[in-house]
Amino acid sequence: MRKYLKILTFVILATIIQSCGFKTLKLKNINDISVNQLTTEGNRSINFKLSNYLKQTLSFEENRSTKINIHLKTEKIKKIKEKNNKNEITKYGINLITSVQAEVINQDKEINFSINKQNDFKVNDQHNITIQNEKRVTNQLTKSLSEEIFK
Repeated sequence: MRKYLKILTFVILATIIQSCGFKTLKLKNINDISVNQLTTEGNRSINFKLSNYLKQTLSFEENRSTKINIHLKTEKIKKIKEKNNKNEITKYGINLITSVQAEVINQDKEINFSINKQNDFKVNDQHNITIQNEKRVTNQLTKSLSEEIFK
């Protein structure tokens, strides 16, 4: 009896989850989307890389069926993660927060979401290597952000 109750509960739960109406954005439908306007706010270098990725993925052609306006707001927060016994900084943490507002012009729909990515990097004895580590981590996080926007 208990086994049948578990099976029945599983079947009902699976049915409810399947019929919730959630659909993922498929990349084959991206060919129908055209960007009308792309505005950015916040960190310039990160926004430049994100907008380049969007321009490569989406088109700016006029003859597409769905036109959208996109607004990106990006913030980069650099915090101290660790210090040693001498009170010297040994590790920094970088947190990238991106808010995306997409407005579908023909349908008066607005899509808002925020993505938060974070990573750490170590401080080196040479300052230029520390800066290279920061740039490398920032580029990795930016690439991850750009891929996450289309998921």
